[in-house]
Amino acid sequence: MPEYYLEKVLPIGTLTGSRAFNCATDKSDWDIVICSHQLPDYTAADDYQVTNFCDEDLQDNPSGGKPGYNVKDYPEFEDEEFIEYDKSTIWGPLEQIIKYWYLTNPDDESTEICINLFVYNKQFVDIHERFKNLNLLMNMCYGSRLQDKETRIDAFIKCISSVGITDL
Repeated sequence: MPEYYLEKVLPIGTLTGSRAFNCATDKSDWDIVICSHQLPDYTAADDYQVTNFCDEDLQDNPSGGKPGYNVKDYPEFEDEEFIEYDKSTIWGPLEQIIKYWYLTNPDDESTEICINLFVYNKQFVDIHERFKNLNLLMNMCYGSRLQDKETRIDAFIKCISSVGITDL
């Protein structure tokens, strides 16, 4: 089994998003927080996209070089669903989002898996614990209301700050 398969990535990362909030559908992606030193070889997957957030160009931007995403700076990603709820720097010191796809059965397109890796630098050793706390807080405070996508996005923006991820 390749190292980028879900079964290999889940134990080394922290699940977040709709699957962690008990509101996933059968079409939901797998959102997993991971540190850069734990990355699997996602380039071996069937297809992938990488969005960088912490490159040298950010040092001269109006946000003072704070790592983060601002849709006006990356218009080519404006319609990408995997970053739709990002509000500049709510993700804190996020380095990359890596989105990749693979078929567990190459002859059956219904077996496609899509994984979004939210990548942080290894210096943020407690990032997994912070996301586990985020998941607990989301489920405890919002419960079944998370089934509504807009509620889920608003709750995520509020909760990610309260567990200390936004201001890392």
